[in-house]
Amino acid sequence: MKAYNVKIRSRSYHLLIEGSDELPTILWLHGFTGSSQTFLKTATSIDGFRHVLLDLAGHGQTISTECNYAEQLTDIIAIMTQLGSEHFNVVGYSMGGRVALGLACEYPEKVTRLVIESSSPGLATEEERAERRHSDQKLAQRLETNGLEAFIDFWEGIPLFESQRILSTAVKEHLRKQRENNTVVGLQESLYGMGTGSQPSYWDKLSDINCPVTCIVGLLDNKYVSIANAMRLKQPSFEIEGVPDAGHAVHIEKSGYFNNYLKKVFKN
Repeated sequence: MKAYNVKIRSRSYHLLIEGSDELPTILWLHGFTGSSQTFLKTATSIDGFRHVLLDLAGHGQTISTECNYAEQLTDIIAIMTQLGSEHFNVVGYSMGGRVALGLACEYPEKVTRLVIESSSPGLATEEERAERRHSDQKLAQRLETNGLEAFIDFWEGIPLFESQRILSTAVKEHLRKQRENNTVVGLQESLYGMGTGSQPSYWDKLSDINCPVTCIVGLLDNKYVSIANAMRLKQPSFEIEGVPDAGHAVHIEKSGYFNNYLKKVFKN
């Protein structure tokens, strides 16, 4: 993997790239508190593609001013154009999955295949979005008041990640280091501009997505199993891969299963 920095307007995006630009491209998008390191092992296990792993705005080594959801989408398209990828596959986890769905809905001519892990098309009503924005503002204030370390302690303890408590100490420490590779200001920017309440709802656009879409969910993650099933009602062509004994972060909790499954997806 080679590291690059790409400047888009006032933002300097950090990314890792492996593979010839003559190969089809897979763009990998991490979740909140993640970075380009999130999918590193998975990406390097899949041959025959150029892999682009991006630090989204406010994360990792991406130096950015305030960035909202729409700007993040246009920045990604600009990055991929600079890299010569007029068409590309996208794999996105959680927040990165929401961005991936936005790319498929707003730039359908660009996305050739979509894999989303534990993600959603946003919140359906303005009332829900307003409530979520209020919740994200509280998280941003917690970050400022308590600092990064205390916030990560809190974040790792939320019910969404309960199934990760049985992970080995080594895996937990590796994940912790990735989360610590962020800043208070960056994560605050992400919460304000990229939170679920700050993006449009794509529920009504799901039926317009024509590229192949796979939704990966851990079967212990009841909320996102329900969301995946609801998405497939909107677009019956969506495939759902339910992973036994896994929660929200399938790529961590069942990494071998996840890697092997993606190898099969990208062989088709």
